[in-house]
Amino acid sequence: MKIIDIHAHILPASLRKAFENGEPWYGTKIERNSEGRTILTTGSRRNEMSTPEYWIPYEQRIALMDEAEVDVQLLSLNPQLLRDSDPIDVAADACRSVNDEIAEAVSARPDRYQGLGTITLKDPERACSELNRIMKDLKLHGIIIGSHIDHTNLNQSHFFDILKEAEKLGAFILLHPLSTRAKPILNDYHLINLIGNPMETTTAAANLIFSGYIEKLPNLKICLSHAGGYLPFAIGRFDHAYNTRKDVSDSLKKKPSEYLKKFYYDTITHSDIGLKQVIDIVGSENILLGTDFPADMGVKKPLKWINSTDLKSDIKEKICHLNAEKILAIH
Repeated sequence: MKIIDIHAHILPASLRKAFENGEPWYGTKIERNSEGRTILTTGSRRNEMSTPEYWIPYEQRIALMDEAEVDVQLLSLNPQLLRDSDPIDVAADACRSVNDEIAEAVSARPDRYQGLGTITLKDPERACSELNRIMKDLKLHGIIIGSHIDHTNLNQSHFFDILKEAEKLGAFILLHPLSTRAKPILNDYHLINLIGNPMETTTAAANLIFSGYIEKLPNLKICLSHAGGYLPFAIGRFDHAYNTRKDVSDSLKKKPSEYLKKFYYDTITHSDIGLKQVIDIVGSENILLGTDFPADMGVKKPLKWINSTDLKSDIKEKICHLNAEKILAIH
């Protein structure tokens, strides 16, 4: 069975080269600490990038895909390198560089790689201009965005303009959590990832629903990472609030649950039961296989896992490749 992985990250080759030369990358400082861990520092953000697979060239990456039985990866920038807190000029230059590189990787091996670009969300004019270049010139499938814009929610009016352009262009958007804004209470036990990431995705999706943006943009294609975080499981609470609170219902024409199928969801639940519940709630047509490659919290053997479930064969085919082929026109 064919496997299309719509959630697979890269570190840019230009960043790897900057590290080898002891130079920063568009304002990001790259260093190894005393424990041998690679740390990327951009302003106040510090992120560890020690997973060895992040640092290999595209041509060597294919062997790892073969080992994992993945046929095609939809490449996207590691989300911790999204540039929404940088000066606009630096951010725009970094985005163009990454987008050109991903397009080049796709052009070299279109049978194994497809791609998503990245844009800076603080400047809607530049964002829309680069989005047009991504879709029309580079022939990528869309963009990856974070769960907030420099710590502010996705219900900002200028962000609606970007989403409207994305809908017009037919761009696919992979919405990925950024480092959680609840960090002070999640410092232990890797809770910043275990709880923080799903919370960020849920918060972002909730803002898109309650702002009315999803209502106003019916053809927008947004995929929520990590199976939508808590959104599918908290939707009853959302509906209850809609029925009891005016501040919740004011901007909506329908119950929040009626917008769930306006999103797509990847498969990263690490749970047969969790995946089945998401399918039951949103439908198998809205599920796309994702692994979060090469993160340590990713899925290492996606085909083996999907085949081990008791999902019906036609649902397995949809999840593994048919939905992606239809939604993204990947063949």
